[in-house]
Amino acid sequence: MNKKWYGTTLVALLLSGVAQAQRSAPALEEIVVTAEKKAASLQDTPISLSAFNSEDIEKFGISNLADIQFTVPNMAMRQFPNSQSSLRVFIRGIGNNDVQITQDPAVGVYIDGIYVSRSSGLANKIVDPERIEVLRGPQGTLYGRNATGGAINIVPRAPSGEFGWKQSLTLGNYDRLEVQTDIDFPEIVSGLSAKLGYVFSERDGWVENLGEGPDFGDERKQGARLALRYDASDSVTVDYAYDYTDNDIGTFYYQTIGEPAAGFEQVTWSEDFIDSVEPRHPIKESGLRVRGHSLIVGWDVNDAMNVKSLSGYRDMNEWIYQDYGANANTDRLFANDPFVTAHRQFSQEFQITGSALDDQLSYLAGIYYFEESGSEHTTDYIALAAETLTGPLPLPISSFVEPVEESLQTRTTWAENEASAIFGQVTYSPVQLDSRWHFTVGIRQTEDTRYVRGSRRNGFWGVVFGGEDFDNVDAESDYSNTSPAFTVAWDVTDDLNVYAKYVEGYRTGGYTGRGVSSQSLTTPIGEEQVANTELGIKSEWFDRRLRVNAALFDSAYDDIQLSFATQGNPADVVVFNAGKASITGFETDLTLLVTHDLMLTMNYARLDANVEEVINPNTGANEAEGYALPSAPESSYMVDLTYTPYLWGTVSLLANINYSWRDSQWPAANASVINDAEIADYGLLNARLGVRDMAAFGGLMSVALWGKNLTDEEYQLDIIGAFPWSTRVGAFGEPASYGLDVSLQF
Repeated sequence: MNKKWYGTTLVALLLSGVAQAQRSAPALEEIVVTAEKKAASLQDTPISLSAFNSEDIEKFGISNLADIQFTVPNMAMRQFPNSQSSLRVFIRGIGNNDVQITQDPAVGVYIDGIYVSRSSGLANKIVDPERIEVLRGPQGTLYGRNATGGAINIVPRAPSGEFGWKQSLTLGNYDRLEVQTDIDFPEIVSGLSAKLGYVFSERDGWVENLGEGPDFGDERKQGARLALRYDASDSVTVDYAYDYTDNDIGTFYYQTIGEPAAGFEQVTWSEDFIDSVEPRHPIKESGLRVRGHSLIVGWDVNDAMNVKSLSGYRDMNEWIYQDYGANANTDRLFANDPFVTAHRQFSQEFQITGSALDDQLSYLAGIYYFEESGSEHTTDYIALAAETLTGPLPLPISSFVEPVEESLQTRTTWAENEASAIFGQVTYSPVQLDSRWHFTVGIRQTEDTRYVRGSRRNGFWGVVFGGEDFDNVDAESDYSNTSPAFTVAWDVTDDLNVYAKYVEGYRTGGYTGRGVSSQSLTTPIGEEQVANTELGIKSEWFDRRLRVNAALFDSAYDDIQLSFATQGNPADVVVFNAGKASITGFETDLTLLVTHDLMLTMNYARLDANVEEVINPNTGANEAEGYALPSAPESSYMVDLTYTPYLWGTVSLLANINYSWRDSQWPAANASVINDAEIADYGLLNARLGVRDMAAFGGLMSVALWGKNLTDEEYQLDIIGAFPWSTRVGAFGEPASYGLDVSLQF
């Protein structure tokens, strides 16, 4: 069956709606964003940008950050293999395939303007969001931390000073239960208001564990956010927020998809989704704890100038058990037992925004300081292709000269990072050109210092370094970069804006935090650089009933950080600046108000990522043929139809159906070289049907039935091709799920 017929069906519904549309239909609502650090219409912002308000979050069923990937052109996300709470984020083919603490992400994530440097916890429920904005392309002259792929800004709802209470309950299959409470307190004392949000959710995994321990994909999560706002005067506002995350989870099941290699014939495998397994070893529970503080002080110096201070602190502890080859017939093939990460970060940013020359000139300037430190520790269990009476030979194995406890394969890495930057941009809109032309110049200067040290013990290969004194196993590197940005925008009419821009971005260097040898650990990685040229259009048509935004871009991606095995030791994988690629693409968002109550939303993205150079550091040869940028499907699209008629009084219907599709993609840059480990194309059909704002219990009640992956598509979240027992080990996504949402708001 051609799964793209869903999109055709929705387009047919559009055509029937157009035939019935009335000329008096209302216009599309204006979308206000703060991507340029000031409130502005999305249509007037010369950035390739997607924004979601609270209604969008409800109708698309966005419960965590991973859910937005199907509604944003040229965005892809995958959970990290050994952590259900961590996300690998890619925009326009640029992102991170690893989340080690010795490298920076390529896509910056911000919560209310505060940078979140590590991806652990990004897959959690978002507590009471007001808006989510996704900026595509390099970002450096607007945000504190530089990003080569793009930026995601999560804007939580601020205290209003007036009483409000929303209580939500979700029930669904896999014993899904979610309870969310949001309370907006009345003004406590003059100028001081508070808001509290709390969410608890639990769900069984979609792969049943018939042995000991949790199901694969099990989750029990809770999160809270306390926000305080103090209006110290008419011109000074102080915002403080504290957020907390507490997760207990079972990791995803990585089943063996490809036929086992010689020596591993007993390994259970299947190309089709396995919904239950009985591992020989017990599966242990994993967990995550995150705490965050932010303090934002804003001062309106006068009508034309604002000064803001943004201070942020976060700490995180995560412990993970993952068995990548769990089955009933063999011992642990590769398992982390445990994988422990500890991390803390602090950032301080000062911004000045304003205008001059009778609003012909607008500006933003900022200085930024950031520091972080963290550690990773893991004990690995590895099976060799050597038969024993019970199957392949497991590691750790005892040494002839050391007791067993001294010969475990362990890896410990400590890392520190310190960064500072000065950035800004100026936009000039001369009255001589009717203020319809806007010329923007921006620049960013960044300085980074990275430090790493480590300890390794490997009972089989005999690689031992480090210990208590860490002699000769630490290193420090400095990085510096200047990135410019230029934009020319033209308001052709009040409803049609076009822009052209050139912007450079860079991702700082780092270290191979999981290198087995001391040389691989302490060899620095250089910075990546991206130069992006873009043409864009923001337009509204037919009395603002049709909105079409599109961008055409070309990116030169240089010094890409790629992984290679060192000669003589295939377990020692080192990251080098070995790659060069060109990326061209197109993305468009379309919104059409078909009738008063019927809205069509569509997006389409095309990506042509060509890896031009991959220099193998061991041989000096160019091995670009067969390499591909990971998480970069050639085509992807989403079609969404929403029907919201009023039934009576304040009561309205919400009927939503959407279908998203993405072409095949590579899970790793070298997957096509090692083996044919490609994630196949797939499409997901979701729907929601509910009634909103019914008077009940002195408030307004909403009830909705929803379903995700309604066709029960078997699709893969991830594939790993680097394990010795099979060329294809991967995790499947959630099968068909459905549930009931009930909320009561006062």
